[in-house]
Amino acid sequence: MPMKWPLSTTQMIIIFFATTIFVMLYVVYKVYQHPKAPLTGQESIRKKIVFFGDSHIHGRIGDDVVMALQIEMPHLEMVNLGNNGDVAADLLGRIDGPKKLSPEQIYILVGSNDVFECQTCQSPPSEFQDQYKKLVESLAPNTKLFVISIPMIVDDENDFINTKIRQYNKAIASISAIHGVKYLPLYEKMAATIKALKVNKKPYDRPSFSRAAIVAIRRYLLGQELSSIATAYGFALTVDGLHFSREGSQILMSLIIPELPL
Repeated sequence: MPMKWPLSTTQMIIIFFATTIFVMLYVVYKVYQHPKAPLTGQESIRKKIVFFGDSHIHGRIGDDVVMALQIEMPHLEMVNLGNNGDVAADLLGRIDGPKKLSPEQIYILVGSNDVFECQTCQSPPSEFQDQYKKLVESLAPNTKLFVISIPMIVDDENDFINTKIRQYNKAIASISAIHGVKYLPLYEKMAATIKALKVNKKPYDRPSFSRAAIVAIRRYLLGQELSSIATAYGFALTVDGLHFSREGSQILMSLIIPELPL
């Protein structure tokens, strides 16, 4: 007698699609969830340090540098104001967020998505420079402000995308110098690290949503370490050619920690 399945084909299809949807929603939740630092009971007296930027700050696809800094410096309150996909204009639109916190310091890291948005630009468009200038002018008078250079994408400094990023970073460095704001050379330190490692340099292929989604699935569902994911893709400092691996975030931390208040 043939075995009879306890569920009908229709029921099995419904369960399959329901499970798939649940998994997708869980991954999306983890990617867009804002991480919360552990409470210490001293939040009211700790100095606030705000990190304002895009997915590099948000830290849900790649390594969470803000949480790593919180663990390293528990006497300070690290505030993560990063949003996936943000461009400079988006930060201007939510600039009241860091302002109303009255932080001791603010660190800005934005620009990767601006580079992606203007595929034909060989140098930063005036709109980007104007928006970045407004960010600095709006935040600098009320706190100690730092700007961080746009990080490398993939591992080849001579690739056209990194040539383009260097032009954007020149504009950022110029704006910071004019306004007396310290520029933290993340791109430059990543490039020096890549050169010292003598890694096989992968050519640029725009990091896609699908790759980021696979990274998220491997990280949050399969529990894989970011370093192993980065190795699987063949990158030295990023998990997917864009977002930080632990090694990439440690470079950023090495620039920030000396600037933090004791």
